[in-house]
Amino acid sequence: MTSHPKAPDNPAESNVDEQELVEGLRARDPKAYRVLIERYGPMVLGVTRRFLRDEADARDCVQETFLSVYRSADRFEGRARLQTWLRRIATNAALMRIRSRRSRPEDAIDPQGPTYDEFAFREGPRRANALTPDEILERAETTDLVRRAVDRLPEPYRAVLLLRDIEGHSTAEAAEMLDVSEGTVKTRLHRARTRLKEQLESLFAEDAS
Repeated sequence: MTSHPKAPDNPAESNVDEQELVEGLRARDPKAYRVLIERYGPMVLGVTRRFLRDEADARDCVQETFLSVYRSADRFEGRARLQTWLRRIATNAALMRIRSRRSRPEDAIDPQGPTYDEFAFREGPRRANALTPDEILERAETTDLVRRAVDRLPEPYRAVLLLRDIEGHSTAEAAEMLDVSEGTVKTRLHRARTRLKEQLESLFAEDAS
């Protein structure tokens, strides 16, 4: 009897290229889904973790992402890379989770904090010793401080910042994904960047002390 070669222990390390993987997904091949999860699971979890502060929510969204892929694999046209498609599905899943649990809209980034004028610039005096963006970037090798600062942003502003500055979506794409106007995206992004800079200045000061 002819023996068949043993399948690799780790499906993600098999020689399945992206086109073969997509064809397997469209055919609902369970092996293809194992490869997909092994190969892209950590990346998808990283995306959902950035948007969701709760680990259980992030992992739930990973499951929702792969379930969505299973249901819609036949609609994947291959115009973008599979990884790009997965990132968009994961991002949408996380944003839907944020919208579903939001009890009220947040019009101000912080009612107790600084106010902003009609052009989204901070009102009132600025700190004389405020760090410049270049100085912040030079010190941003401490990525934990950056993550902590991003996590302190209210969710609507945090979501815009992540979509535009981390995920690399355009203003139009972010507006569509968040179901808001492009003007709202621009205003929230400016305020989020301003507040992030302030948070980083504070965290760098705390870290230095």
